[in-house]
Amino acid sequence: MNEVNPVLVSLERGGLPEIQHRGAYAAVRGGAVVAKRGEVEAPRFLRSTAKYFQALAALSSGIAERHRLSSAELALICASHGGEARHVAAATALLAHGGLTEAALQCGTQVPTTARAATALFSGGGRPTQLHNNCSGKHAGMLLASAARGATLHDYLEPEHPHQQAIAQLLAEYAEATLHVAVDGCSAPTFALPTVAAARAFARFAAESQSLGTHAAILADAVAKEPGMLAGEGRFCTAVAEATQGRVQVKVGADGFYGGFCRKTGSGLALHIDDGGTNASERVMTALLQQLGLLSSAEVESLARFVAPERRNRREHVVGCVRVHLD
Repeated sequence: MNEVNPVLVSLERGGLPEIQHRGAYAAVRGGAVVAKRGEVEAPRFLRSTAKYFQALAALSSGIAERHRLSSAELALICASHGGEARHVAAATALLAHGGLTEAALQCGTQVPTTARAATALFSGGGRPTQLHNNCSGKHAGMLLASAARGATLHDYLEPEHPHQQAIAQLLAEYAEATLHVAVDGCSAPTFALPTVAAARAFARFAAESQSLGTHAAILADAVAKEPGMLAGEGRFCTAVAEATQGRVQVKVGADGFYGGFCRKTGSGLALHIDDGGTNASERVMTALLQQLGLLSSAEVESLARFVAPERRNRREHVVGCVRVHLD
């Protein structure tokens, strides 16, 4: 990693640059790289962007058929949710399919990330639990899949566990890359690979999602039907799925990583902002999707609250602008 990544997002005030976000992105379609900028061969941690592939591995164990999982439950397995009541209910239902409770989770307690959900929880005298953790759906899916594989549950997060090995093998195959494994914020294994390899993995997912009955199609259909389960109120991932009726789906990862795909074209995208800025990642993702013709002008307009080009102060005066630099 000898190169300095280009500035992808700049924030200006009074005509002068004030903040700059550097990073890299890649897009793949039909096995070919159709867009890239920055050091896309450098390994970066996907973090929660890997959840679509962790969900694929869970479905490969047969849990969707065995437990007749609902669209809401399937979407939650892919989710970084906000801890809303609907999310907690779906996580509870997932665990119940395996005769499990919150005690089986090992993701840790988290305050709901959605402001309304946190207010509702505390004003009602409640307290955060592991069910409110944004990764509880993923962990519930891992537990169900571990049981379906006949594997132990107490150590389901260990990298050597049979289900974690299945996840790693699947992601490496889809990305056509070697993985570097570390520990995520929820204590599950997390994976680093080149940004272009992540885009390649999402392109394969997108292509498979075009075929009825595939696990990729089942997951993508579930998110299209229940976009609020993927993230939640006021969240970018949910807004993109809603705006496009699930044709385009994106997935946030912590600390600047983002991935996504377009089912119609079989395109996969991945990007990383070096300083970890999530809003900068969302701006680049929106601009890239638009440049590639994967979002209409009306769909971009529906996302304006996330990517507004104006900077305003507390009196709503325009004091500057935000620019995205794709080339």
